[in-house]
Amino acid sequence: MVTLVIFGGLKGILAVFSLLLTFLLIIFCLIPLILNGFNSILATIITSSIAILINFLLISGFSKKSFCAIISTIGGTVIAGLCAFYFGNLMALTGFTDDYVQTLVTHTDLIIDYRGLLFSGIILGTMGAVMDIGMSITSFIFEIKKQYPNTSSVSLFKSGLNVGKDVMSTMANTLILAYAGASLPLFLLLIDMNTSFMNAVNMEFIAEEILRSLSGSIGLVLTIPITSLIASIKA
Repeated sequence: MVTLVIFGGLKGILAVFSLLLTFLLIIFCLIPLILNGFNSILATIITSSIAILINFLLISGFSKKSFCAIISTIGGTVIAGLCAFYFGNLMALTGFTDDYVQTLVTHTDLIIDYRGLLFSGIILGTMGAVMDIGMSITSFIFEIKKQYPNTSSVSLFKSGLNVGKDVMSTMANTLILAYAGASLPLFLLLIDMNTSFMNAVNMEFIAEEILRSLSGSIGLVLTIPITSLIASIKA
């Protein structure tokens, strides 16, 4: 955070402030909603949307650029959530593999949809990457329009897609490597036990990591055309 302030100046201060607000939203909005029996997926989408709104308005102010980034980022985040819900049900995941979830089950009387809690975690994990790519493409398109006012919407859309393709692979890698890094001890254990590929992918905790990577990547990729389309029309 100190580095953000030193190198980012006012933008860095606003970035830190928006990060703190996002954290407070999770603690005082999302978690109480889930504890009170509210649908965890819907609660996460609402909380994420508010966080996205606050982040972009703080950093870019009230502008067409902010509007485009907000709409496209919320769209990408919702898509990631829907993918997690669909594929999670298809894979018949229970959400009980996490140690903390097992502690919640055995040591509390809470009635929670733990599978929905898994999907909620995927939505939150995807949100940051989707915000990054949404703002990057939006800023690029608006900058082109500013420098070359006669550029057509079609050309802007194509340019946005081209930039998105360049950013897509690195952002998807960031997402997948983050999940892989968190599960490194698990991978070491599976390799040490000579677990076959088919047995590994049929284990629920491995299936959950695959679901996180798959849903996040789909949400990330589809954010590119959504952002390019909205920004090219509004620029």
